[in-house]
Amino acid sequence: KKQSPSESEATMYRNPGGNRDRDRARQPVYTLPEDMIHDLKDSFNSYDTEHKDSISMANFRNILCNFGMWKTTKREFEEELRSSDVDPSAEMVNFAMVKNVVTRRWNTGGREAEAREIFRIFDKKDKGLITTYDIKEVLGMYLDIPISEQDITEYVQDADTKGDGHITFKEFYQAMYGKEAVSSSQGTRPGRGR
Repeated sequence: KKQSPSESEATMYRNPGGNRDRDRARQPVYTLPEDMIHDLKDSFNSYDTEHKDSISMANFRNILCNFGMWKTTKREFEEELRSSDVDPSAEMVNFAMVKNVVTRRWNTGGREAEAREIFRIFDKKDKGLITTYDIKEVLGMYLDIPISEQDITEYVQDADTKGDGHITFKEFYQAMYGKEAVSSSQGTRPGRGR
């Protein structure tokens, strides 16, 4: 006999097909931070010049590249769309579809992938940790405005939960997304491969 989910578990899931596909496996409900939703809507609107709440699949692909899917092959892109209930052969997509794909991707590895890419910018020697010096050097190269030594030191102190003077990937990830954020690879080095 199949057990029904607890009430709290049931609120965490949705049936992505609505009334169709009732037998389909239940999937988690994902969310995006408000600032990302705003950025996503701005990107969508830049292509939706006729205000029809639809854009071409090519424009959709451009948006997805800006939101972390720039390394995906055509096949991976199509699989990503299918897993988010979007038909890859569709000519046009609406904002809800775009948001659904980005939200799913962000919550199933995209957030961690973004953090790893940023961490690697600071961890040039692939040590698995970053120091005040690493941060100062990178910010000096990329920012037009100077960041004070005190600001960098305070950031490292805030992020360095162990108090050992450097930031591991886990600490960096938590500093970016909050203490409750959980990396699927906690404690592992963000090295070049998995």
